[in-house]
Amino acid sequence: MNEQYPSKHVMSLSDEVPPNWDDAAYLARYADVAEAVKNGGFANGYAHFIANGLWEGREAATRSQVTKREPWPWSDELYLRANPGLKSALALHGLTATWHYQNAGRREGRPTGLEDVLQEFLDRTELEPWISEEMHKHSEYEPGLDFMPFPAPLHYTPLSKITWAEGMGKVKGYLRQQDYDFAFFLPWLKKGGADLASLYHIASLSARGLRTVVFLTENTDSEWLHRLPADVDVVPFGELFSEANLYCQAQIVYHLISALGPAKVHIINSHAAWEALKRFTRPMKSLAEIYVSLYCYDYTDIDEPVGYARFIRQCVHGVAGIYTDNTTFKNHLADDIGIDPGIIHVLPHPVSHRPLAKPYPHLSRKVLWASRLDRQKQPEILIEIAKRMPFVTFDVFGSAVVEHGDAIVQRLQSVPNIVYKGPFSSPSELTREQYRCFLYTSLWDGLPNILLEMLWAGMTVVAPDIGGIRADLGVDHCMIVKDISSPQAYIDALQWIIQHPSEAEQLRLRGQAYVRRRHNDENFDLALQASHYFPGSTGDDVAVLSEL
Repeated sequence: MNEQYPSKHVMSLSDEVPPNWDDAAYLARYADVAEAVKNGGFANGYAHFIANGLWEGREAATRSQVTKREPWPWSDELYLRANPGLKSALALHGLTATWHYQNAGRREGRPTGLEDVLQEFLDRTELEPWISEEMHKHSEYEPGLDFMPFPAPLHYTPLSKITWAEGMGKVKGYLRQQDYDFAFFLPWLKKGGADLASLYHIASLSARGLRTVVFLTENTDSEWLHRLPADVDVVPFGELFSEANLYCQAQIVYHLISALGPAKVHIINSHAAWEALKRFTRPMKSLAEIYVSLYCYDYTDIDEPVGYARFIRQCVHGVAGIYTDNTTFKNHLADDIGIDPGIIHVLPHPVSHRPLAKPYPHLSRKVLWASRLDRQKQPEILIEIAKRMPFVTFDVFGSAVVEHGDAIVQRLQSVPNIVYKGPFSSPSELTREQYRCFLYTSLWDGLPNILLEMLWAGMTVVAPDIGGIRADLGVDHCMIVKDISSPQAYIDALQWIIQHPSEAEQLRLRGQAYVRRRHNDENFDLALQASHYFPGSTGDDVAVLSEL
């Protein structure tokens, strides 16, 4: 299929052609390029090769090499060699390396294995090393200047000045301040853990009178907008720039930071902002202090880790601080990736919803389960647990948010001792009845807010050994299940609680006291201050929090 090339006014390149370049041979070899040149998209074939052809693996047409060089082919073998551990996972699911790269690997920034091929080409050109180094440095400011990565982003499009000018005019209509102390880049504000963490940060800044603007970079509804403080400005970035592709949006993010000049920028799960940070790491660092929040990886159907945490390797040198909610992920970033632990901060997110549970019922045979009905939260394992414990009633709250969600609800309702209660909007809705304990069955997570809320309310919690649950809650405060995919392991934990009411009561009381002591607004604010988050703060006067 022919590529759609930008017009000459979008991409202007020098008309000069090197003496040993055979333009006629290049155009004869690539009919689509010849058509683009004919239509005015490029001055000549050489202009195309420099802008696109080199990155696409097209064969150069120098007179000395026209008959000698072979085009650079895609190689599944090289891709798998560059990504050890992927081969067995793909074989298990009957997928090819090509499919994986097109659908996931490219987005995740995986090496293709062809980098060495490109390097061999560069070696044959006998370029001085300082030239390639200089080009790579310039690429931090302009991605199109970098000729080292292979393949380069073929979808890269220079930012239209018209798009920028029109968009900036609209942005100004949402701004009530001339300048800002903080700029947040979020995808949206909906019901979710990362969204709740964003609100905690913003509320802490607002309480200090710091000027804050929030950019919502996805074009979708945000049901939690009303929870923002009244003095915070909100810009619907995703709506204003919905016509721009991701790579143009990344450039807009950079230019917005440059134009508004906030002292600090905080990125939480915004794709456009993460893309900007990857592409313009050093220039963004020169404009403001950049902070990011990372809690855990997500995982694909073949258990490959994905998510914004994968990007941090490429841009950590531009980040002033990384915030997470659990010690386990901090240790991963420091020990496995090699990030300086001094810039990684574990925050005790406060419990904003503080429900009160009914008095602890020693004889109750009802268990509470409340989560999204998706693969991560494992409603299927709940169904198996319930089938093996017919003497226990499981009240289930949650929304079906995945494809075939109705089928999951029907399966839940088909089990006699599962009572599906539907979605919930607040933890207080979960504690209106008496439950023996709260059961959590997620496959991965950071430190889930729902666990903190249930512990605060005074419920015994059974949870999997994932994320920060063992490191930041611990076996003294909740029942932790080590084999997270085993229904029997959860059943054993539930039976222990039923058969040991006195010990379970002590576990419940310790868990409640711990969360109330650690996860409050004061400790959250002190942890932020100690990390130099607030403009002008040194953190020197902050007492060490023994519980953090």
